[in-house]
Amino acid sequence: MKLFSLRTKTICIVSLTMATTLCVMSFIAFRYFENEFRKTVAQHQFSMVSAIAEQLDNKIATAQEAINAVARTLDPDFLTSPKKTEVYLQRQSVALTIFDNGLFLFSMSGKILAGTLVEPQMREQTFLHREYFQQTVRTGKPYISEPFTSVQKHNHQIIMLTTPIIDETGVTRAILAGSLDLSKKNFFGALADLRIGNNGRLSLLSRDGTLIFHPNRDLLLDKINQDDAGPLLMSVFAGFEGSGEHVDPQGLPLLSSFKRLGTTGWVLASDFPKSEADTPIARAQSYFMAGMLGLLVLSILISNALIKTLTKPLEKITSRAQQISKGSTDLPPFRISSRDEIGSLAKAFNRMLSNLERQKNTIKEQKELAEALLKNSASAIFVIDAAHKVIAWNRACEELTGIPSAEMLGTDRHWQAFYEEQRPCLADSVVDEDWENISLLYGSHSQAQLVENGLHAEGWRSTPKKGQRYLLFSAVPICDDEGRIIAAIETLEDYTDRKEVEKKMSHLAHFDQLTGLPNRVLFFDRLEQTLRETSRYEQALALLFLDLNGFKEINDNLGHDVGDQALVEVAKRLKSCVRDCDTVARMGGDEFTVILTRIKGADDAADTAKRILDALSMPVLLEKRSFLVGASIGISMYPEHGEDADNLVKNADTAMYAVKPQGKSQYCFFSSN
Repeated sequence: MKLFSLRTKTICIVSLTMATTLCVMSFIAFRYFENEFRKTVAQHQFSMVSAIAEQLDNKIATAQEAINAVARTLDPDFLTSPKKTEVYLQRQSVALTIFDNGLFLFSMSGKILAGTLVEPQMREQTFLHREYFQQTVRTGKPYISEPFTSVQKHNHQIIMLTTPIIDETGVTRAILAGSLDLSKKNFFGALADLRIGNNGRLSLLSRDGTLIFHPNRDLLLDKINQDDAGPLLMSVFAGFEGSGEHVDPQGLPLLSSFKRLGTTGWVLASDFPKSEADTPIARAQSYFMAGMLGLLVLSILISNALIKTLTKPLEKITSRAQQISKGSTDLPPFRISSRDEIGSLAKAFNRMLSNLERQKNTIKEQKELAEALLKNSASAIFVIDAAHKVIAWNRACEELTGIPSAEMLGTDRHWQAFYEEQRPCLADSVVDEDWENISLLYGSHSQAQLVENGLHAEGWRSTPKKGQRYLLFSAVPICDDEGRIIAAIETLEDYTDRKEVEKKMSHLAHFDQLTGLPNRVLFFDRLEQTLRETSRYEQALALLFLDLNGFKEINDNLGHDVGDQALVEVAKRLKSCVRDCDTVARMGGDEFTVILTRIKGADDAADTAKRILDALSMPVLLEKRSFLVGASIGISMYPEHGEDADNLVKNADTAMYAVKPQGKSQYCFFSSN
């Protein structure tokens, strides 16, 4: 058997096909096994974390009920006798078993009246500023604090569970608190004894990302920077519960599961090294590959025997064709008794040359037609080969870019038509099959629906001839018979006019055409968005509703055109009184609204209202006459005066109408009275 005979090639091709098929099937099967195995591991890990989280929830609820029980049985008369109260607290064995850092009774002035584990310096301090004290006083309900550093001499990280002491009249007389030391072996510290495999770990995060528990005690109270967190942690902070893969700050790939505690909103996290989780997969892969290799060798041997038998008649045809090519003309006709493809080959041999010439002429005509279609297309089109050289640059492309095809053909400088510095075009990404970096090159992109591996993108680009244009790019691969990409064709459509129309329509729909301020539609959209952000981060928000005073006099005396000038001046003054993060909107007529975000409270809203009144107190010069345009301002606060947009606007409007009888240029906060 010759080294490069057809039989050898056929055996190689069949063997390669079988090897590829086996490899693909093996890859698919093993990938399926690998994915299912990882899903199972992730599900088991999440189930474990959920069970532990449920236990923590139960223990926290038990601890809260324990402190509530002590509060219910505490005689309010004990508040006048700290010694009796301290003795009473020392006898609460059940509560003291849970609260390993002590029980404390605070007066409404923030002082410690009595407690266990009270150190001398603590009695001189006031705890009014503590978040747990303020929240319990404000809500009149039990509260679980975020972790913080204790003022006790050990300076450990602790959490507080509080409950109010309420007398028969419903007045809060004192605050009872139970303290848990995060460094001790309570139900938080007990998490350190739980093992996940050989190197897994558990950790507990507060709502703001503070580490409540971690096997490394030095990391307690460290806060995870949400801006630097990966996508998985960002989704957890946004409310995600489940499992996923990510990389820790040390570069270790992890399989992590997250479950939120129902009692506190804290997140219990389980981190399992991915290398340890994949150990059974690696072992199974080695066994699987050995089996596939044995099966491949056996398949090759069987294929070799079958092909040798099937190709014997074909070798006879090859020998006869060689004789004819050497000039032999007196050979008898080649006859073969088989009626299969080899027999048909013998009959078709003489017709082959004439058919080949006819096919050659047809291909030439098709090529000329394709070139004419490309050259005269109304769309800008260019084609690059596998080496990124331009092989076609049609007339429409010349018109769009201003670069003639003679300067571009045979070069790899097609990027110069769209970019100041060298970078890949969409066709380059298709040729290189670089799908991962498309998002870095194009802000807006998508996969082509009708062509496999085709891409769409769009954006503003600077062209040498027409300047800034909004272009729609489409690139699809050109493949050979084996599916390899040998070139890519890119089409460009100019969408600039349509984009400008869309931009103008959007502005007309969301902005007041006179003042340039957001209109009622955009105001409510921003208010809803701001309320969601404010609720998520537990911030304050104020809504100011303004009605101008004296505006009717301007309209009546000088006409609506001059009144419009006054409204423009008022809009400028309002914008000068607020920050960039705030929103000033015109609701219609002489009514305006202001959304104040990221404020500390009502005092900030009042200060802004005063600035606005001061700014509007300055005379407005219209038609060489001075006019005073004051305002009546109603203010509603989130969440005190409403937790949704409609109630906030309604209450601010009510407050505005309430202030009008009191005189012009004043403001008023909404009150249910």
